[in-house]
Amino acid sequence: MTNDNLPNPINVIIYSYKGKLLKKVVDNLLQKSSKKNMIYVHIYDQSTLTKQEHFDQFDSLTYNHIFWDKIKSPCYYRQKIINDSKFSYTLLLSDNIFLNQDWDEFLLSSLPNKQSIITGKNKTILSNDGIFYLKKEEIKTEKMQQVYFANRDLIFAHTSTLQSVNYPSYIKYYGEEEILSLLYFSNNIKMYSCPDKFYTKEGSDTIKDLYTTFSKYHNYNEMIDLLKNQKNRYDSIDEPLMPDVNMFLKLHQIDLESIHPLPFPMNDVEYDQDLSKFDDVDSKKFMTKINYID
Repeated sequence: MTNDNLPNPINVIIYSYKGKLLKKVVDNLLQKSSKKNMIYVHIYDQSTLTKQEHFDQFDSLTYNHIFWDKIKSPCYYRQKIINDSKFSYTLLLSDNIFLNQDWDEFLLSSLPNKQSIITGKNKTILSNDGIFYLKKEEIKTEKMQQVYFANRDLIFAHTSTLQSVNYPSYIKYYGEEEILSLLYFSNNIKMYSCPDKFYTKEGSDTIKDLYTTFSKYHNYNEMIDLLKNQKNRYDSIDEPLMPDVNMFLKLHQIDLESIHPLPFPMNDVEYDQDLSKFDDVDSKKFMTKINYID
């Protein structure tokens, strides 16, 4: 259990899409903490069945069940909690990441300053993959080092630092890490990665592997526009920072001349399911007879 009187309050945000390891990840997170800092967990669980009963034992935890067919972006929920958070620190964590013992003390002591974040592990380099996509190459490292890529598996920072950059809620999966990387870099937020042994990732992302009711490429072209034009419909990078953008592209291996927007529509419909009245219609209104077994 956590204690509100402990220092360094850390708000842990976990979004899970049909993740089978969610309970084990949360158990590991709390058990492996040093117990010297306040840990609060926000869970958003998009699945067919609610797992509320698995988390009732935890005092410092909020569980939110999202119906399986909701099409809001996972990034939407991350942005919502980040923007509303009053905690000193924020940790974004994937639902298949198992941290080492005293993970909180390691992150707190390793964070260089307020204008920096710790993200992922090892070193990741971006490069072109065909004419539409970017690919990631990971190089294993055994120590903390500065990197130029934001890994959604783990992002840790002062909450105010994350709040200073618009989290791309208009993206649903593909393009999220690239936009974050460019925005952090151009806002002079230095990124550092953890050693390879700091955590274990079990399996791959369920959103990547499983069928989703939302488009994984929703607004993907906004990421392409931001790279090529330093602006899109939602974000813009000020002109004085143009050299930073060019340096970002050079540090990776991205040839802008060879990458193009997707020529086919991949976006979901632009409406808010929660505001629709269709969900309020009771199916029994369309039945003339109901059979049941007593």
